[in-house]
Amino acid sequence: MKIGLISPVGVTTSDVLLSHIFDENRDLNNYIQSFTRAISSGLLVIASLTPEDIEIKLIDDNFDRIDYDERFDLIGISAMTHQSTRAYEIANEFKKRGVPVVIGGMHATVLPNEVKEHCDSVFIGEAEDTWPLFIQDFKNGRISEFYKSERLIDMSKTPIPRYDLLKKEKYKVIWLQTSRGCPHDCEFCGSSRVYGYKYRHKTIDQVIDELHVIHAIWPDARINFADDNLLVDRSFSKKLFTELKKFNFRWFAQTDISIAEDEEFLKELKDAGCTTLFIGFESISENSLMTINKNKWKLKHLKNYPQAIENVQSKGIGIVGAFIIGLDGDTKETFQELIDFIVNNRIYTPQITILTPLPGTRLYERLENENRLLHIPWNHYTFTEVSYIPKNMSAVELQNGLYEIYEKVYNKEVRAAVLRHFKNIFKEIN
Repeated sequence: MKIGLISPVGVTTSDVLLSHIFDENRDLNNYIQSFTRAISSGLLVIASLTPEDIEIKLIDDNFDRIDYDERFDLIGISAMTHQSTRAYEIANEFKKRGVPVVIGGMHATVLPNEVKEHCDSVFIGEAEDTWPLFIQDFKNGRISEFYKSERLIDMSKTPIPRYDLLKKEKYKVIWLQTSRGCPHDCEFCGSSRVYGYKYRHKTIDQVIDELHVIHAIWPDARINFADDNLLVDRSFSKKLFTELKKFNFRWFAQTDISIAEDEEFLKELKDAGCTTLFIGFESISENSLMTINKNKWKLKHLKNYPQAIENVQSKGIGIVGAFIIGLDGDTKETFQELIDFIVNNRIYTPQITILTPLPGTRLYERLENENRLLHIPWNHYTFTEVSYIPKNMSAVELQNGLYEIYEKVYNKEVRAAVLRHFKNIFKEIN
């Protein structure tokens, strides 16, 4: 028996945006591509859950050519919303040839009935419990249309992903997930709804075992932690840092702005190999932050943004600062205000995206009720294109605003100033 596990290409029109803006900065372009070209770690877990007597071929649509006439007994696809259009194309081609197809991932979890039109079975939620059941059903010739996870998975029992299935030369950045769940219920994010609000993590021993596997394949790998918020549990994080020091890896993680309040913890982060932290600032507008969290958590931290950025970056840790434009509190004046904020605070890597109403989020539901969705194809949900009717500007003005911000925060003079700033920081540290 042979199973093909496929990760569809997901970056389409945003590729054009990146090449348009960053063509002169190849290092930065490559850095951004390392995020946009990541393969789903979920497929590697699925491979680990598959019995050893079954042959598995991992196909990354970013790099690999799909041979639809290759013999497979089953095709499994994992897709997020921006990948779903391509996922359907792949699924339809295999189904034409009589090959059974199953689809899972975030998009399948929130829109299972739509996904079912293109495959034989849909996986809803986490698959650690449902994939083994499906394999048994498949062998017995009686699969169900839907396989839904009925509980949150105990992360301490998840297997080591099959990193060995990745083509070594294709991946300079390796994504590792230690936890799931996020306590912040942001209107635009579906993670909490899919993975829950409770923070769940693997054991330290599990993570160490994964790091050993990765190190054996990529001795000098850059590790990107895929957790929504790696640093929620400080006790767990400190134990992890102790182990990371032994590997001498450089690594990246996502967290929230509260990390800046703990100076000693920031020093431990740096000593453990942390080079960059992804922090979702979302906006610098009080009106816009007012509605993002029900508890207004991000709004409460707004006044501390400049000092927080200084606290983190002064330790030699660059911030990937995430900002969203097109929120209901935004106006055309917001663009220049954001440019000034990013430039004045010398944010290492600004990431600006257009508000994107992903299905399954509170944002999608609200805009649907307000008749503001444009209902464009899913492959245009790239976070660089307008997919709804903005409140205080036209769609064209919002789209042009994105170009304007990127061109101004990534011009040669601004980037040179940022690099000089970090060069001085590293001199002081060393």
